[in-house]
Amino acid sequence: MSDEFKYKTIADYSYDWETWEDKNGKFQYISPSCKRISGYDAKEFLDDPGLFESIILQEDFKIWESHRLEIHNRGKMFKKQFRILHKDGYIIWIEHVCRAVIDENGFYLGYRANNRDITPYKNSIDTIIKNELQFERIIDSLPFSLSIITLDGTVLYVNPKGMEYFETQADVIGQRAAMMHWVNPDRRLIWLEKIKNEGIVTDFEMNIRTTSGKELWAMGSGIIIEYQGKQCVLSSQHDITERKEMEEALRKSEEQYKLLFENAAESVVIIQDGKVVLSNEMATVLTGYSSEELRRIHFVNYIYPDDAEIVVANHMKRLKDESVDRIYSYRILKKGGYVRWVEMNSLKINWEGRPATFNLLSDITERKHAEDALRESEEKYRLLFENAVEAILVIQNEQIKICNPMTSSLTGYSQEELVKMKFTDFVYEEDKENTLIFHKKRLKGMTDGTKQQFRIMNKGKEIRWIESDGIKIDWNGEEASLHFAIDITERKSTEEKILYLSYFDQLTGLYNRRFYEEELKRIDTKRNLPLTLVMADVNGLKLTNDAFGHISGDMLLKAVADTMKKELRADDILARIGGDEFVLLLPKTDNIAARLIVNRLKENISKIVIDKISASVSFGFETKESEYEDMEKVFSQAEDHMYRRKLLESGSMKSEMITLITRGLYERDKNEQSHSERVAELCKKIAEAMNFEGHQIGEISLLGMLHDIGKIGLDQNIVNGIIKLNEREWKDIKKHPETGYHILKSVSEFSHIADYVLCHHERPDGKGYPRGLKGNNIPIQSRILSIAEAYDSMINKHYKEPITVLDAVNELILNMGTQFDEKIVKIFIEKVLNHKNH
Repeated sequence: MSDEFKYKTIADYSYDWETWEDKNGKFQYISPSCKRISGYDAKEFLDDPGLFESIILQEDFKIWESHRLEIHNRGKMFKKQFRILHKDGYIIWIEHVCRAVIDENGFYLGYRANNRDITPYKNSIDTIIKNELQFERIIDSLPFSLSIITLDGTVLYVNPKGMEYFETQADVIGQRAAMMHWVNPDRRLIWLEKIKNEGIVTDFEMNIRTTSGKELWAMGSGIIIEYQGKQCVLSSQHDITERKEMEEALRKSEEQYKLLFENAAESVVIIQDGKVVLSNEMATVLTGYSSEELRRIHFVNYIYPDDAEIVVANHMKRLKDESVDRIYSYRILKKGGYVRWVEMNSLKINWEGRPATFNLLSDITERKHAEDALRESEEKYRLLFENAVEAILVIQNEQIKICNPMTSSLTGYSQEELVKMKFTDFVYEEDKENTLIFHKKRLKGMTDGTKQQFRIMNKGKEIRWIESDGIKIDWNGEEASLHFAIDITERKSTEEKILYLSYFDQLTGLYNRRFYEEELKRIDTKRNLPLTLVMADVNGLKLTNDAFGHISGDMLLKAVADTMKKELRADDILARIGGDEFVLLLPKTDNIAARLIVNRLKENISKIVIDKISASVSFGFETKESEYEDMEKVFSQAEDHMYRRKLLESGSMKSEMITLITRGLYERDKNEQSHSERVAELCKKIAEAMNFEGHQIGEISLLGMLHDIGKIGLDQNIVNGIIKLNEREWKDIKKHPETGYHILKSVSEFSHIADYVLCHHERPDGKGYPRGLKGNNIPIQSRILSIAEAYDSMINKHYKEPITVLDAVNELILNMGTQFDEKIVKIFIEKVLNHKNH
């Protein structure tokens, strides 16, 4: 079958009115659908060349004439809308889409056109747009996740916030994906049971896992509803992850502080009005007195008499906020009269609304006794100092007094060089001031944390990040600071990567919705007016994903993103805010300039070709002229404009994709083309034998031509039967009815056969796929196709070696009632094949 005949066959059964006209303007072909649309049949148009122009309304005739002039521009497709007068006297709106036909030598042969009745669309578009977009805006703008899921976990709807929250894509619709998002699947069963019993459930805590594996907490509400003929749960999820984390952190914090208090190595005592109001077990161990005994008498009774005066004086000064050493040593009298040395770290606190002191006491008796021995062991401690994995240095008057070898390793300077330097000499220039301020605060007894992060420039001019911890010490009778420093360069690098991930879209490298929302607050100022917001939506992304796989869909998104980035100016902001949606902020850009930018974007995007299909993006924009205008309203208006354009542009683009997908499948496998043509003819004959009406016969013939369109996404070796299929490859090939269904369902002119394609591998005994339908639950068109496809595959070399017609007939008879519809098999054998003796 020639390409011309093949496309003529498809056109004969097209729902739209197809015309082919030669270079002299004479009709060479008019499809039968012309009668349905205009009232005139094809022969009337062919017999009367002037009939077509005579029925065009006079007011619209200039549109038709302008189209006549434009069609000679060979490189473009043209679309016009005009009115005609139906044979019965009423007006019909026509959308005329045409393209010049050029032969292989570049000569103009004429043009072919598609005429579509858009009268209902024209009459109702304003109402549709107003009602549907208003509803979609409300649902799509909800700040929380909203979903409709069947009881078996099949996702029927998820709003944009839900897509974002669960980190999923639009292709989750129709998938049994709900279970994978529950960290504990048993909680889902409890959730469903609770909804069934109570009717409506609110405040149900859910532990959620996103598609990327991230665990979140949500507060869910749900109710049983009837949707698309199924019992479903309409539910919402409010993110409470931060709250749960805070609660968990608070619980852990309380447990940790309790553990620290009860198991602290130091004695902890709180003194108020001279009494110990709270103490831990170690305080009992240190003093020999129980908590009850410690509370009964003044704390001075536990202090060694020679040290009581200084301890009481320091205690009173601290309560009066006077300057006093925070850490000092003294002696206590343990129960039984034993003397023990303690070191106390004390600070003033507020205890139950009144001043008190918080005191940490460590028993240093052994340390005091061992001081002489420790001095003699200086060499041992020097070894620890020199072999420490941290850089250790003492700083006095900004000068490095002593440092260990790890400090040399960190900075690149020798120890001899370092002790002649100020510590700020190797601090990175931009961090010097803050580092010096922090150091001075530490020397003044800073109590709100002692760690600091800053950069250094080592001797090799390499910038490294340092985290330094330090305390104030006494060095040779003067104040100084002891520092411990580690290299955290790699950790900082990881933190920067995490920050990048929080603001950038991983697929396209563009900013994400979070960054866009924060940046909008910054850029929405009077000085940036006029401020134009451009919305962009990639047409046919789902169709591309269904036909060619998500890799092709991702390639399409990245190519569109890269093309748009090239048009950005220095202050423009481009972000991907949804699966196929982008937003562009253009500061100091009026409506006229924005239109020029959008036109350039459309022109450049139209040059993108992915899997032989040209990219298409619908744009809409709105400009904020006054500082008093609400940016949310500007966003909504831009979105409205975009959806209006999408309604006009997406349909024809998807229709052309079907043609390209079919052509690609046939080019890849010539057997598939001839198989489809033969199956189409067999389907037509069976339908005629079953006395189907004319349009039904055309419909089932088209079904035969397109029934295997879902195989476009399969590996060619699998399609051709070159390799022996394993279990995974069988699963892949069994998906082709569903893939074909999704491809055809998205295109209005083919959507009426999508259900038949989905069911053409179902069996009367219920053992077919993908849904296991039985008997009359399978559409009769699918049952006819099943027989025609099986018969053609048996007698022609499609997947296996062919068998005889008689053997094929016997095979059909053998499987009547199980694989094939018994009644249709008999009609096929008797009336189509003319076999009487079976």
